[in-house]
Amino acid sequence: MGVPVITYKAAGPIDIIENDVDGIVMSNFNTERWADKIYTHLIEDDLKTMGEKGKKKIIDKYLWPTVATSYYKKYKEIIRD
Repeated sequence: MGVPVITYKAAGPIDIIENDVDGIVMSNFNTERWADKIYTHLIEDDLKTMGEKGKKKIIDKYLWPTVATSYYKKYKEIIRD
């Protein structure tokens, strides 16, 4: 949708999101720090750019047709060996 994600540093999100590039990864659950981070990005007006980068990454790498094609290619490599 083009809206940047803010997440906790955990398996899954940290494998996909590049902090302060295409989303925001926080290292703890301190609500004041989360609020500060969100507010800073709202003021700096880079949320649109960050959101668009995240959207592009998802479309290019993580939609099922792309993932399925990648799995299929890998499967074919494995069975050929």
